Amino acid sequence: HLFPPPHQAHQTIQCWDIFHSYALYPRAEEILCDYQYHSRQMSEDSSAITDFAVATTLFTIVAATTVLGVRRRKQELKEARVAEINVYPIKSCGPMTVKTAKVTDIGFSYDRFAQVSDSEGNYLTPRDKANVKLFHVKPSIVYEGSSIHLDLIFSNGSSEASSFRIKNLNDTIVKSVTKEVTPMIGPAVRLQDLGDDVASWLSEATLIKDCRLTAIGPKYHRLVEMNPDQGEPVPFLDDSDSDKKKDVSETIPTDDQQKLDRNIPTVSLADEAPFLLTTTSSFDDLNSRLKARGKSEVEMQRFRPNIVVKGTLPWEEDTWKRIRIGGVVFHVWQRCGRCAMTTIDRKTLERGPEPLATLSTFRERKGQRNFGVHMIPVSNISIESNELSLLLEMGQKIEVLEYNEERLEEWRRLFT
Repeated sequence: HLFPPPHQAHQTIQCWDIFHSYALYPRAEEILCDYQYHSRQMSEDSSAITDFAVATTLFTIVAATTVLGVRRRKQELKEARVAEINVYPIKSCGPMTVKTAKVTDIGFSYDRFAQVSDSEGNYLTPRDKANVKLFHVKPSIVYEGSSIHLDLIFSNGSSEASSFRIKNLNDTIVKSVTKEVTPMIGPAVRLQDLGDDVASWLSEATLIKDCRLTAIGPKYHRLVEMNPDQGEPVPFLDDSDSDKKKDVSETIPTDDQQKLDRNIPTVSLADEAPFLLTTTSSFDDLNSRLKARGKSEVEMQRFRPNIVVKGTLPWEEDTWKRIRIGGVVFHVWQRCGRCAMTTIDRKTLERGPEPLATLSTFRERKGQRNFGVHMIPVSNISIESNELSLLLEMGQKIEVLEYNEERLEEWRRLFT
């Protein structure tokens, strides 16, 4: 605060009128009061005329900058919009960037609906060097009339690409064999094995011996579980009691299981939550810090977001509790602690310490190096909403409905 009144320092206040959270600017009228106070004092002492002229010039500059800064932030907030939408049909494989995606209870339609497993049903992750070529598998969902296909392309940029198509994907899933498979996090789930042909193609392309492609089918059910390292209880889905929360990792009596499951959010094969949101401003801030440390910048795909938002202040997403995008309301549940997968270059597949080393310098909390936020639809949208309201589109506005007061205070302390 450049001009706190010496006789009334408490008059310099926090500007909570800008979405309740933004940078702590003194209001223009307070600067004016301060200016008038100094004017009276200086007018009583003719020797202070020169100092008064300097102060007047400084006041003009600071007042204009303050007002413009406030307006600029208001303008940015009004323009907070969806900048990118990504669907990852196969967990740990390449993204499918789209202009529109349908929201379901467990994530975007076909997002992380399949995973590559070994012959014993264990999830295979690029965290292990033997599986890192999964990043070069590019899946895409193809709509042809009433038919839906899954196209797979393997390309490492240095050799001829190879491809494979699973025709009539939904029919293939229904007719396939059910297997007990272990996801990255949580207990075993029932998935559908998509057959020997695609398994052979994947093994040859990625050099992963005896791998299988398994997908979500009619027998799949997986609950969101609390991450003890983040310490944020999983919110219930019941809108009428949205603040009620429960750690669903607690043992639930068998008799009450079916009843409670209706109120506990479910998730695809994503690690922790149905949706992951990041912002371009936080990403730019991270890259500026990497550059300042003499490190190479990274690309957004290191963080594998579903929704990328532009027009916010850096790390502002931390402060959100509930937001609306289009016709869907999301609970912004917890921050996303990042793992070693972010340190792998998606083109060269080389590993290094960044960006985790830099995140550790300013984004580490309870041992978690955070980037992005996990989100959960606040109600059972597949039952309560119509088809049009479930579509998220590029350019849609982000409306903040509620803030997380604890995280808001932390953000204000660290980043303003």
